[in-house]
Amino acid sequence: MVRSVTFWYTKELSIFENNEDLGGTKIDVTRMPAGTDNPPSLKISHNTYEQEEKADWEFMRLSLPVTCNDRFITEQEKARRWQEIQMRQAPRQAPRRRGAPEVASPEVTSPQPPAFDDEMLELINEYFYGVRIFPGQDPGMVYVGWVTTQYHLHTDDFSQDCVRNVTVQKLDNYGGIAESVDRQSCYLMRVDEMYAEVSNDPSGKPPSTGLFVGCFVDVATGVVSFTCEGKEIKQRFKMEPGTKLFPTVFLKASSKDALQFELGRTQTTLPLSAAVLVNSGKHIVPQFPQRLKVQCMKPKTWARVPNKNLVNHALKLSDIRGWSLLSEDPVSMIAIHIPEEDRCIDVLELIENEKLASFHAQTLKLYAALCFQSNYKAMHAICAYCDSKQILYAIKNEFMPGVLRQAFFDILISLHLESYVNTVEITQKEFIVPMTDELAELYSDADMGNSLRSLAYESIRPQMTTCEITTDFSCIKELSLPEFDLDALREFVMEALETAVLVNQVSNRDPIGGSNQDLFVPLVKLLDQLLMAGVLSDDDVSRMLIMIHPQTWDENFDGSGKDEHRKGILDMFIHEDVKLEVCKLIHHMCDVQVRHRVESIVAFAHGYMGDLQTDQLRRYIEIKQSDMPSAVAAKKTKEFRCPPREQMNTILNFKSIEDEEELEEHACNSELRGRMSEFHDGLMTFMSIASLEAEDVEPPSADAVEEKPSLMTSFMTTLKAAQGEKGDEGEAEEPHVKTAEEKFRKVLIDTIIRWGCEAEIENKDLIKEMFSLLLRQYDTVGELMKSAESAYIINSDTTEDVKHMWVSLSRIRSLLPVQMSKEEEELVRELLWTLVNNHVFFQHPDLIRILKIHENVIAIMMNSIARSEGGGGGGGEGDENSSVSGEPVATEDSSSEMVVACCRFLCYFCRTSRQNQKAMFDHLLFILDNANILLSRPSLRGSTPLDVAYSSLMDNTELALALREHYLDKIAVYLSRCGLSPNSELTAKGYPDLGWDPVEGERFVDFLRFCVWVGGESVEENANLVIRLLIRRPECLGPALQGEGEGLLSAVVAGNEMSEAVSAHIAASENGQVSDYNHPLPAREGDEDFIDTGAAILNFYCTLVDVLGRCAPDAAVIAQGKNDSLRARAILRSLVPLEDLQGVLSLRFGLAMPMPGLNEDRSDMPTGLIPNHKQSIALFMERVYGIEDRDLFFNILEHAFLPDLRAATMLEKPEGGESEMGLALN
Repeated sequence: MVRSVTFWYTKELSIFENNEDLGGTKIDVTRMPAGTDNPPSLKISHNTYEQEEKADWEFMRLSLPVTCNDRFITEQEKARRWQEIQMRQAPRQAPRRRGAPEVASPEVTSPQPPAFDDEMLELINEYFYGVRIFPGQDPGMVYVGWVTTQYHLHTDDFSQDCVRNVTVQKLDNYGGIAESVDRQSCYLMRVDEMYAEVSNDPSGKPPSTGLFVGCFVDVATGVVSFTCEGKEIKQRFKMEPGTKLFPTVFLKASSKDALQFELGRTQTTLPLSAAVLVNSGKHIVPQFPQRLKVQCMKPKTWARVPNKNLVNHALKLSDIRGWSLLSEDPVSMIAIHIPEEDRCIDVLELIENEKLASFHAQTLKLYAALCFQSNYKAMHAICAYCDSKQILYAIKNEFMPGVLRQAFFDILISLHLESYVNTVEITQKEFIVPMTDELAELYSDADMGNSLRSLAYESIRPQMTTCEITTDFSCIKELSLPEFDLDALREFVMEALETAVLVNQVSNRDPIGGSNQDLFVPLVKLLDQLLMAGVLSDDDVSRMLIMIHPQTWDENFDGSGKDEHRKGILDMFIHEDVKLEVCKLIHHMCDVQVRHRVESIVAFAHGYMGDLQTDQLRRYIEIKQSDMPSAVAAKKTKEFRCPPREQMNTILNFKSIEDEEELEEHACNSELRGRMSEFHDGLMTFMSIASLEAEDVEPPSADAVEEKPSLMTSFMTTLKAAQGEKGDEGEAEEPHVKTAEEKFRKVLIDTIIRWGCEAEIENKDLIKEMFSLLLRQYDTVGELMKSAESAYIINSDTTEDVKHMWVSLSRIRSLLPVQMSKEEEELVRELLWTLVNNHVFFQHPDLIRILKIHENVIAIMMNSIARSEGGGGGGGEGDENSSVSGEPVATEDSSSEMVVACCRFLCYFCRTSRQNQKAMFDHLLFILDNANILLSRPSLRGSTPLDVAYSSLMDNTELALALREHYLDKIAVYLSRCGLSPNSELTAKGYPDLGWDPVEGERFVDFLRFCVWVGGESVEENANLVIRLLIRRPECLGPALQGEGEGLLSAVVAGNEMSEAVSAHIAASENGQVSDYNHPLPAREGDEDFIDTGAAILNFYCTLVDVLGRCAPDAAVIAQGKNDSLRARAILRSLVPLEDLQGVLSLRFGLAMPMPGLNEDRSDMPTGLIPNHKQSIALFMERVYGIEDRDLFFNILEHAFLPDLRAATMLEKPEGGESEMGLALN
């Protein structure tokens, strides 16, 4: 690459690094896990002590710091907290606080620590670690304590004089000292001095068993203290708030095994792990995390020389005004902050620190993952950390390490492009084309129908929307992609890719990012995203195609001259990841080509179909004006009486006719047939496999066209004419000159074959993409046929409605695979209702089906049902009703609301057309698997999965006949459960326990009615199947009709009496009276979820009798004497005797006679037995028994129908108002 060389220099700044990462270290660290009586330890050994005459100083610290609190408390407050702990531990003797007047407790690491609950642990803020110095190690050469993040001194001979310290004093208004603090880079004590202080031995000789030093830090008070051999040292240090302290040992080894860090605790302190592991919370059992390492000091570090420095100009204005400093252009940089070490480094220096570079790249990947599936809230929040300036600097910098280069490109795509690109990719195979003049004008050029060089199209696609970056997430509906300057990004990508292709014409030893993979993959991936987002212009596409293969796309390419060694990306030796991204890019270009082909067909059909209809009208008028006989005219006008689809199929079937005479009499005239054949042949010219295999013909030059035929050519022509050979009539057909798109198709095939042969491919995704791309080149016709099935043509007036539909549909699709929060569920419910209210929903039902919106809604319903069955989902720490993102997770009630909204949408979907009903019927098995939910709430009738099952076959004989036994068997199983066990949900609300469930049972029986009765006729196959299923499970018939049940009449009478009792109970409650009847009351006036248990029993049995009556064979079938029909009628008669039917019909209604002017707005329908119940009984009697006996007829007339007719006349209101009960009786 043509770029400046980076220089590095040695910086005299000592830093700590993990011992295992340092090369040539003299320290060995042995990790010793906790034992029965021993805490976890880190043993320090000097691996070259026996080989050296004199050891050097080693500066060691642990990798995780202890951080002091931002605000300190007083010693009195600390004493009060310990007193509170002692009171909580009473009557047990609590450990005495270290430093109290009594003898301090020694350091212990007992496996049986004192009992501290979580509240006690929050009151303890003192932490401990110990250093055990082995015998043989001189304690005068060991310093123990703490270092801050600002310690950077590496010396050959360490002593206390080397410690840098300063006293910071804050003065008051009078010059006095208000506050004073001593600040040091380290707080260390020499071990032999500590031992001399605690022992009375003036020689200070250490004991033969070694020494143990304890180091304490109280993060609540900021006090650092020490103990030696269990006795406290007088020396203490006071920290500043927020100080970070690392456990530290400075050592000059005098033996091979020098010392060890012991990570235990004392009776009054917590272990070090409780301070350094913030996310683990406070604990008393010492932990030993793997990331707790021993770090040694590296005396020097590498530093990077900036490639561009700030240019400053200094000018002395005067002695009084001083100097003026002017900086020309600012120089940008990205600094990486390491909070544990409290230091920053240039992001470009991470190329020398692979672990930090990998960590930062993984962090960016985590940010990108949070943006998954249009998580706009996360996108806007992350933009506060990765703003546009930072991202542009990172992707434009030529010296960015490869792993970070790819990570920054990926986070750019995730934040500002991926959401919309995913929406566009989902709709790649969906074509909604408006019929406009612009469409015909766009495809007036035939080459446009196969173009790869233009992104112009007329089909309606989802539009990209952006908004300003915000931190207000109160309304997620208003959020969209964070804004970004995509035009500037497009210019950069095009220029960077052109430069990359140019410099990689020959071997490049130092590409941007370090390898060709890191150079090309981010650029090609981002270019692909910009292509999908519609940011690229036609000129950009042409430049891109030239970079991919200049031999095909560059009109000025000179293969034998200046471009002899010029190569495109396809001809270069590139990494597999680059090939993968190139394949994806070409796939999307092929999608653009397919869209052009579909739109060109629509543009041709727009004018062609109009001419067909004009010619059809002409023929119809000729037939009407002719004097041909009626029979002949009827035969000729049969075409015009067919549906439009059949008319067009009849006119366009000329392609299968071979007889010339029949072809002349065909409805489509020769001119129209010729136009269709010409368009088809032109389409096949560049799509068929034959065109792929045809030889390319170079277009003749202008000089060759004007050149006269040679003498030999003229002689041969004359000779053939003399021999009688028939010459070519007219002009010879010109050879077809292939376009660049046709040539590129062949280039793609050759390139893919070459890639497969030149090396063994390890990337499975690349293999998939390569062969998929190869298949597309041979399956162009099949691909176009599939695309035409997903194409839909609309009028230009509907364009705005379709655009609004795309907005709602795109947002719904983006939330399909995620667990939605309450806000997102509310948004989806609102969007579903917006789709229903869109004009397109009912005016273009076929479009809704082609887009498979019903399948998206079913997927949402499946997720909601699974989440409600799994307990509501959610996760993470914090409030139990909050999700990881801080939003409340969807509870069972919200999941039910989501299911109701989806079911309501699907019911409307089924009503739009019979084809949509058929599409919903294909998912009937899933609907029936979940048909037993939400049935005990009457207010949701019409919005449950069972109602969707109704709608998918309602009034459709074809679909009713398509029902299979295992479908209806599911309903029979649900119904049998209702007959064996009560409804637990209703019982929990206080409804009486009947031992069975008539509420949900009535819903399942009602579904069977739609299966056996369609369009006023019985579906015989389903009727016989329903009877057979109900007989197999007698519990489906309810307690009254199964086995030795009490019978229909007794069940109806008991249900009616219970309903009257419930009605009286409600009336007593409304009048302020006390009722002993045990039944819930309505929660409010007009409570739709209130259930009258007696009325529910009546509804169940009467609906069951109605279904059984509709299952009865017709009289004409009975007359034929079929055994199945006779057996079915016998079974039905055995279930319900005629006497029970007469008894039910003879029951009297509970009529309410409202006083004039009182409760006129209230319905006069009784709560128990109603006319619809008797209607079901009469239907069963008519179809199963018939009323052929005169005595039976008069008996029913006298005891059933005439009293009801008299009641109807009594209900007539004198003022002319209508009575609901009277209307029902009539």
